[in-house]
Amino acid sequence: MSVLPNLTWGAMLATIGSLLWLVVKALLVLLAGLLLTKWLLKFSKTCLGRSKVSVTLHAFILSCIKIVCYVFLIVIALSMLGIPTTSLVTAIGTAGVAIGLALKDSLSNFASGVLILANAPFKVGDFVDIGGQSGSVMEIGLMTTKLKTFDNRHIIIPNNSVTTGTVTNFSAEDTRRLDMNFTIGYRDDADRAIELIRGIIDAKGDAILRQPAEPFVMVTDYLDSAVKITMRVWCKSADLWNLNFAFLKEVKAAFDQNGINIPYNQMDVHIIKED
Repeated sequence: MSVLPNLTWGAMLATIGSLLWLVVKALLVLLAGLLLTKWLLKFSKTCLGRSKVSVTLHAFILSCIKIVCYVFLIVIALSMLGIPTTSLVTAIGTAGVAIGLALKDSLSNFASGVLILANAPFKVGDFVDIGGQSGSVMEIGLMTTKLKTFDNRHIIIPNNSVTTGTVTNFSAEDTRRLDMNFTIGYRDDADRAIELIRGIIDAKGDAILRQPAEPFVMVTDYLDSAVKITMRVWCKSADLWNLNFAFLKEVKAAFDQNGINIPYNQMDVHIIKED
């Protein structure tokens, strides 16, 4: 009669010991995993600091790494304790799919924001044109990009529209080419007009760059009622618009002073009077 209690008590001790050992192993794995996660986060932070990835994206990437590591640790610990994890993984996957379908548009903008920050087609302060909307970049978020126009309006563009549309970055390069067309009448002296334009270019001094190409001023086309003269000069990106407005004013004044006409579209009507 005394053998059964002894065997039962021994089996219970063995079971408790086995469970305790499983718990200890799971805790050791968790501890090792937490230390590894901490090291991985520190290493990732260092790598991100040395990379060209936008600072805005650093916190998001580190959070993703932390969440993935924690989920793996929990699943591994539960498996070591003998708890089935298949249902848990399935439930997490199903919830992820459901959330993804519900937030399809938001996730699309979010993913586009990550791509923009990672690829950096533009940065804060750049002047860009995005799908016909022009302005200086105020903010690049994970969901939207904010522009400020010349007249101080704020334009908020969903990031999905940014990545699927055409983006023109006017600030990507330090130098730009200024292309302008001027017209003179067929009776006017084209050589004199070109000489006047070149004189204005020379008067700008260092504002006009000689690299990557010398200034270009030539007759480029014969229009219906005018001769077209094209001017191409290189300048610093920051000086482009000031030079554009200056050339418009100064070329007009030079042409007027030298009797060179700037023609405009006109129609000559001849009336034939019949007897």
